[in-house]
Amino acid sequence: MNFELFDVADGVWAAIVDDDLPAVGNAAIVDLGDETLVFDTTLSFQLAQRLRQDARRLTGRDPGMLVNSHWHGDHMLGNQSFTDVRIVSTARTKELIETVGAQRLDANKATYGEEAPELHAIILTPPTETFDDVLDLGRAELLTYGGGHTESDAFLWIPDVAALLAADLVVIDNHCWVGDGDAKTWRRILSRLDELDAETVVPGHGPVGTGDDIALMDAYLDELLRLEPGAPMPPEFADLAHSEVFERNLEALRAR
Repeated sequence: MNFELFDVADGVWAAIVDDDLPAVGNAAIVDLGDETLVFDTTLSFQLAQRLRQDARRLTGRDPGMLVNSHWHGDHMLGNQSFTDVRIVSTARTKELIETVGAQRLDANKATYGEEAPELHAIILTPPTETFDDVLDLGRAELLTYGGGHTESDAFLWIPDVAALLAADLVVIDNHCWVGDGDAKTWRRILSRLDELDAETVVPGHGPVGTGDDIALMDAYLDELLRLEPGAPMPPEFADLAHSEVFERNLEALRAR
């Protein structure tokens, strides 16, 4: 399990995981000028501790804020490495972490038993603060346009370097998961994200990309909404990672 840090813009570093359990879910570090922010914590609190150490090394200060983009465990189960800092999410994401997030963690502990010792060492650590639509952080803005990938998704926009930390609203070279959200609303959110004219996009999964990847994400969702369960995978999706998610997505969409 590992992640690699990429210097993607002035004072912005993307932590891109190798996708080998429990290194799942990208994260990021942002120097806000007077404070250091960490965006998401991967699936692993051990990796999250390393992320915290890297934040201190890169910015010269301990992180003062952690952001949880949404409730899925691969973006927030590392929170226990940040119990002494502000942990911020939308109000709905906090509720989801404390309910379905907690239930899913308990279920996974029961399922995997002693096969996953780190999983059993995780202590669910919910956000300590919430925001509604936008939180002004000076250099950056923490925003939500509502729910698409989940019932509530937050992202970080850093306008001076046109960098978008998109979390799972945008994934690159991967099949996304649509079963906990609303694909039609997700597409409307992507349209608004596209208006930001981002030069750099840090996705929730996959390599660092550009604003062009927002349109590719939208095209994926558009195609999913057209297809029926059992349909063959379109050739343009053949090289995306986690191909097993494709059929699950079709079934989830038609179950709604």
